[in-house]
Amino acid sequence: MPSCYLSFVIRLLLRAFAIAAICASLAHAADNRNLGAQATTGAKRVALVIGNGGYQRPDILPKLSNPTHDAEDIAKALRGFGFEVIERKDQSLEGMNSAIAEFSRKIGNSDAALFYFAGHGLQVKGQNYLIPVDANIETEARVQYVSVNVNQVLDEMDSAKSRVNIVMLDACRNNPISGKFRSGASRGLAAPSSQPKGTVIVYATDPGNVAADGEGRNGLFTSGLLAAFKGSDLSLAGVLLRASAEVERGSDQKQTPYINGPATLQQSFQFAGGTQVAALTPQFSGARTREQIEDELWDAIKDTDQPNVLEEYLKQYPKGRYIAQAKVKLAGLKSAAGKPAVSPAPTFAAPMKAENPEDALWSAVEKGNSADDYDAYLGQYPKGKYVALAKQRKQKLMEAAASEARQRQTDTWNAAETGNSEESYGAYLKAYPSGQYAVLAQNRIKKLQADAGAKAEQDAWKKADAGNDKAAVQGYLSQYPAGRYAAAARLKLAQIEKEEAAGPRPGQTFKDCADCPEMVVIPAGSFEMGGDKRDNEKPVHTVRIGRSFAIGRTEVTQGQWRAVMGSSPSQFSSCGDTCPVEQVSWNDAKEFINRLNAKTGKQYRLPSEAEWEYACRAGGRHEYCGSDSVDSAGWYGAYATPVGNSAKTTNPAGRKQANAWGLYDMSGNVWEWVEDCWHDNYNGAPSDGSASTSGCSGEVRRVLRGGSWYLTPDFLRAALRNNSPPDYRFNSLGFRVAR
Repeated sequence: MPSCYLSFVIRLLLRAFAIAAICASLAHAADNRNLGAQATTGAKRVALVIGNGGYQRPDILPKLSNPTHDAEDIAKALRGFGFEVIERKDQSLEGMNSAIAEFSRKIGNSDAALFYFAGHGLQVKGQNYLIPVDANIETEARVQYVSVNVNQVLDEMDSAKSRVNIVMLDACRNNPISGKFRSGASRGLAAPSSQPKGTVIVYATDPGNVAADGEGRNGLFTSGLLAAFKGSDLSLAGVLLRASAEVERGSDQKQTPYINGPATLQQSFQFAGGTQVAALTPQFSGARTREQIEDELWDAIKDTDQPNVLEEYLKQYPKGRYIAQAKVKLAGLKSAAGKPAVSPAPTFAAPMKAENPEDALWSAVEKGNSADDYDAYLGQYPKGKYVALAKQRKQKLMEAAASEARQRQTDTWNAAETGNSEESYGAYLKAYPSGQYAVLAQNRIKKLQADAGAKAEQDAWKKADAGNDKAAVQGYLSQYPAGRYAAAARLKLAQIEKEEAAGPRPGQTFKDCADCPEMVVIPAGSFEMGGDKRDNEKPVHTVRIGRSFAIGRTEVTQGQWRAVMGSSPSQFSSCGDTCPVEQVSWNDAKEFINRLNAKTGKQYRLPSEAEWEYACRAGGRHEYCGSDSVDSAGWYGAYATPVGNSAKTTNPAGRKQANAWGLYDMSGNVWEWVEDCWHDNYNGAPSDGSASTSGCSGEVRRVLRGGSWYLTPDFLRAALRNNSPPDYRFNSLGFRVAR
């Protein structure tokens, strides 16, 4: 057979083999075929297209109907222009960051890198943020943590050194939550402060304005782009010019796209490849590349003993990757024959190779894009052809995971500092026991505990000091023997004991002047205050009287009042000077005490409600003050059944039975004013015997105790409580003093 004919046959076989390889790839990707214009120069163009519409918190950001359609249609158009497109829809923050990372890896030294986003965008303090669908934006400060800063994309483009960078943002929708931000209601996006060299940035509308969503399948801006992609001028400038015209026409001149970037770049960049020859070529997912076809061809002929087969390979691939092997083998065949070898045409048919197992695994690993998947590949193919790429991608994933972990730890620490409590710092330590801020958290907890201890000690001392309470001072010293106030507490205790030694002892009586009320010294102690017959007597609670005090043996009499005030207000003046003064208000009683203090130089006062009941009960639990018999204990009303014993008037003090501490008429005769403001029950009442004065102001009602000559025996009970306005006067109202 002539050598020229043999060469012709070999060429036919080689071309048939290449076509068969392509057909195999087409069969593998039959569901993804698409015919589109592809630049024959092999320019590397990569695009990341994201459309976010299905927002998960519509109470914060409304869902959008167009962005997912926008992303689908833009991605399809860009693939037709020869772009390798990463298409993503309804992405979470993690998904957006992952897509940007993949985009960054692929655009290194590329001819063109294009980023397109449709969805919600916000500007905060001059920075533009693209919002994932899972964003929970409750405050302005959280925006940077739950969204993607546009500068992140620009930085990746700058680092990748791609020759042309294009950023298209259909993200200028109205921001319904910006009015809640401290920086105010910022509409649309902000103008970029800087951008990498060779970058064109396009917004759907001017900075600070709002873009329309569109009433059809696409947003107004994206509709304009898609129309421009079908025009005759496919330079970037031509596309943007027509898209702008479409947007202005569709919005009645209310919306104009914003374009920022070198004019020369806009003129020179061609979506269809510019002056490059474009051919209709099958585009499909998983298609064999020229390199893969060459690999499979070489595998088929590398063992041939026909020199003409190798010569034809060298013609088809003058710059092929196996030129050296082909030339060496061809030289060997010719040397063995002693002359140029002429062999019959090969009788084999080009084999249809199954997909390489390593390639199949790598394809699955790329789709999974996880560190574990890359480890699986490296374990199976430690010297495989994708080893370097696998290691690089695994490293980036690990760096991203480490960065996210650091950010989570920082967020947890920031929350702990905001809480500034043992619980918040404890939560950080539980999550990160050996974390970056663990030592600081432990120190903060110790300081909080120390501060709380110091505050508790300070409160204990203030209470002991303010109350002049011997038991409280002793309690403080028992709990804090070496405390900050221990020295002052010991001095105060010595002073109290000195005063007690110099003054009357519990049970003793005294008078500070001839006309002054006779006083009885009441010992310190504790008792159960309250009763169970009326709600205002509840709850029964323990009260500790920390220091002895003195209280009048009887109610203040008409004679004692006249000696201090000059005249008597009593309605029952005919009863005489030994009868209790009545028809006096709480304000009147306070005025009497002020004048008595001025006269004696002592500190008389009204008793607290707790002191009054403590003195009334005198260590017992009788129904009345000192007795279970009302007739023995006091004077009560003529309106009772059986008829009362008061004869409808007050009676001289000291005629009834005294209680165990020598006090008379604490049940009956006249009601007795005490210091306390009225509260409907004892919830929150002091437990140290002091007066309950919280909420006291103006005409707040004051407490009355003991009953009177006017009412029934029930009102004479030791636990019963009553109240009246502080300026109220009546012929059954009187008082006794304490000091």
